[in-house]
Amino acid sequence: WNDFTTLLIKAFPNTNILEILPKENTSQVDFKYPYFYSKDLREIAAVIENCSLYLSADCGIMHLATATNTPTVGLLNGATNPEIYAPYGEENKFAINISKLTSKEVIELINDKNLGLALN
Repeated sequence: WNDFTTLLIKAFPNTNILEILPKENTSQVDFKYPYFYSKDLREIAAVIENCSLYLSADCGIMHLATATNTPTVGLLNGATNPEIYAPYGEENKFAINISKLTSKEVIELINDKNLGLALN
């Protein structure tokens, strides 16, 4: 995640990253970015609702994000069937199978979806 987020910020320099911490209150990026922690699903959903984009590995919070109006991108590793577990909803909720892609290719796919981010 550290390498990916570094590339993400280079690609979208006007983007801020907010890490939503899991139940274990641990960071996947060594607390390098601002973070939010709560056990209250309504609070988590409210924070996601106020974000421009929710980007995540396949997890419970990713599925919670689909209940918001926020564009949601799920990064699936190839072992998960995207037809079953991808974020559902409008065009701005989708999965990317990252098993055979570079981080740069993932970022380009996100940009291709025209989610309002400005690629540098």
